[in-house]
Amino acid sequence: MTLASTSEKKAQVSAKFGLFREDCIDKWANFDYFSDTSCIGFTLGKSVGYAIVGGSAILKLPQIINILNAGSSKGIPASSYYFETIVFVNTLGNARHQQLAFSEYGENAIIIVQNVVVILLIYNYDKTIGIAEKLLFVASISSYATWLLMDTSVPEEAWPLVTSSCIICNCMSRMPQIYSNFSNKSTGVLSFVTFFLAFAGSMARFVGVLFASDDIMFVSQFGISAFLNTTIICQFLLYWDSSDDKKDKKVEIELKDTKKTR
Repeated sequence: MTLASTSEKKAQVSAKFGLFREDCIDKWANFDYFSDTSCIGFTLGKSVGYAIVGGSAILKLPQIINILNAGSSKGIPASSYYFETIVFVNTLGNARHQQLAFSEYGENAIIIVQNVVVILLIYNYDKTIGIAEKLLFVASISSYATWLLMDTSVPEEAWPLVTSSCIICNCMSRMPQIYSNFSNKSTGVLSFVTFFLAFAGSMARFVGVLFASDDIMFVSQFGISAFLNTTIICQFLLYWDSSDDKKDKKVEIELKDTKKTR
């Protein structure tokens, strides 16, 4: 879910039914696909791409439900979602610039919408975030996304900078969350399902580009993303039965019992 270098644009190969390379159709029909392993690689790559796009439709849904059920955004730094949204906007803009197939970037557009919903929920529950920060983020991301997605207004020499910035933004989107989990010895109201899907998707993308590209910068973007998501999954396992979470659950149960006795 990061960017490819614009200097390495590849000629788009037309796909039949969205999955099969046109020059491989006869081989698939005659069960002769093992004679050309590139046919299998192309179809597998397309299948994984569509699976990631499809899975992204529910990626943030468990997190949204967790926040609504808890009535709190405890343990979720807004800054993590700020930088993550920038990464997805960069990826979407660069993919459109390269005229890539939807299966190679579609999840970014879907996740951006879900991230906006999560950010709005954080704004609603986290009273420490001032109106100035809210307005600054909304204005900044709206202007930046418009400029980037218009494409023609972005100089060609600026795209490599957009690409490389994703490594920094990836780190900035996950490090506050990792630090928050570590400091609280708890994952708060983070959704394990959401992060597990993010972990699985980032690993799938990383393995895919590892075999498809020899661009170290490009591959490292996915590698760092996979590593950071793996770290958070490990924190879920480490803090699964944290005392903070048990305390919060106990207070919640006591409040419910108090309401019932009234």
